[in-house]
Amino acid sequence: MANLGDTPECRRALYELNKTCSADIPERGEFYTFDEYLAERIQTRLYDSSGVVLAASNDDWVGIATTSLREDEGYAFSEMTGVLASHRGRGISMAMKLLAIRFARYTEPSPVRTTFALISAGTGAAALYLALVAVFIALCLLQVRGGWLVDHYHPVSTLLIAASVIPLAFGLMWQYLVQMAVARHAAAYRALAVLHPLWWRLCEATPAIAFTPRPAGRHDERPWPRDVDYCLQCRVREIRDGVLALRPYLGLSDPDRADDALVLLGVSEGDRGLVAEAAWLEVARRAKLAGVQPTSDQVRTAAGAVDLAGEIRSLTRIAKNLLVVDAAADVLDDSRKIRV
Repeated sequence: MANLGDTPECRRALYELNKTCSADIPERGEFYTFDEYLAERIQTRLYDSSGVVLAASNDDWVGIATTSLREDEGYAFSEMTGVLASHRGRGISMAMKLLAIRFARYTEPSPVRTTFALISAGTGAAALYLALVAVFIALCLLQVRGGWLVDHYHPVSTLLIAASVIPLAFGLMWQYLVQMAVARHAAAYRALAVLHPLWWRLCEATPAIAFTPRPAGRHDERPWPRDVDYCLQCRVREIRDGVLALRPYLGLSDPDRADDALVLLGVSEGDRGLVAEAAWLEVARRAKLAGVQPTSDQVRTAAGAVDLAGEIRSLTRIAKNLLVVDAAADVLDDSRKIRV
């Protein structure tokens, strides 16, 4: 979008494309008016025309993938990915998602503002320390022997030295500390490891969802620290693509029966909704692997969380309950076969 020019004409064309693609989202409801779209999606601090990836056929736009950078939260969020029905099944969506991930990966929030703030704070404290030293020397020359400043000179000067040295040190090293992000990488590694079995199952049934070839083994996935966030975003997108790919096999799903099965298995009420959907997806996965033909029913699945962090939390809760999901899927699968 940035290369084409973020003009009013392009924004109108973007709106029409987004509106057409969004019409296929189950229970989406009425789309924004053009003025509402500008206010909600374009005229906000999160909008970046460089994060809007477009697919074109000749001079016609046929696909869109928009990504926003949430600098305060430290992550990128996929706002919308859609392809016109006439151009689906050609890998356009995957190509746009890869370009969107590349945009998010290489357009990281700059640490310059934090560095400047830390150095400014340290410099201000240093200036106060120098002023304190100058006043103390003047009092000594005037042979002033008492007073609060003279009596408390040493603790106050020590405090000001610390208040100047610590922010200056962190300010000079901040860029490198941000790039290391050890704690963030460790959390991403843990999430990636927890999600791997769930992702592997979906790849077995729908191999086309994988952006890259699957690892040789079920647990053979060890990305470099600089790539772990990128891999985690890929996994979340692939899992959601797998869920959408299994929707046509969910024609016989029954939420009430799933809920009854989970009550018998002792699943907590807070996890019951997620695990119920996961159990039916496992039934659908088994059906697809067994060669069952998909139904034509348009089955609604959960829309997911509103941000990447929430999506990761929801999916990790499912992944941690895979044994329960399998047990519930066994019950549901048996009842489905009896019903058929």
